[in-house]
Amino acid sequence: GREGPMNRFSAILFRSSGYSLWAALHLKTAGIERHLIPVPRSVSAECGYCIRILTGDAQRAHKVLANAGVEFINIVELEERAFA
Repeated sequence: GREGPMNRFSAILFRSSGYSLWAALHLKTAGIERHLIPVPRSVSAECGYCIRILTGDAQRAHKVLANAGVEFINIVELEERAFA
C-alpha cells in the first residue's frame, strides 16, 4: 500500500533470522501487514533481519507472537529516517 506521512512503523527484533521468518508466517496468518527488512543501524549494531510493522499493529503482533511461542527480543518504534 501507499505509505503516507501519518504511518508510524515499528520493528520486531529477533535473536536469529530463523525466528524472523517463523514470526512473519504467524503475522501473515493473522493478517498483519509486515515487511522483512535488514535491522536499521539506528536500532541495533547487530546485523540480521527484523520485521517492520505499522506501530498501530504492535500490540496485536506482540499477542500473536506470544501466543504462538515465537521468541523475540523487543518491538521498537522506528525513526522515520531509519528506513528511508
